Amino acid sequence: MLLTVARALDEFAGHPAPFKTTLWRAWMLGNYDGDTLTVRIDSGFFDTRTSDVRVLGINAPELKAGTPASRAKGQYAKQFLALHVPVGTPLELVTTLDPNLDDPTEKYGRVLASVTVYTPNGATFDLATLMLAAVPGVVAYTPA
Repeated sequence: MLLTVARALDEFAGHPAPFKTTLWRAWMLGNYDGDTLTVRIDSGFFDTRTSDVRVLGINAPELKAGTPASRAKGQYAKQFLALHVPVGTPLELVTTLDPNLDDPTEKYGRVLASVTVYTPNGATFDLATLMLAAVPGVVAYTPA
């Protein structure tokens, strides 16, 4: 399901406004580290695609760079995310780049999005907020 959140009323009169955000339904397939997910995105019209998603608003410690202590925090962040967002979990992604551009990804090829997680009991939580509150070494981050 694709919902366009911020379009001008006169878009089809020849004056399109750029997207501000776009809402996507997705499912968790796995995570590379503490701030990168692999998801299956429902792009509408019976079409899905697999994409890597960078969680907007956080930066987790790296797995392969930095000190041994920093890498251990990165491994913990990866495991924490996998535990709290298991494979198959429904997600809501709000992208911040126009999906109609030739390349709607950031410099490492990931889609940049805020991520809402849907739990089996019907509750939701913001993934960045959880990671910031619960995982040592995860810091707030706003991309340039």
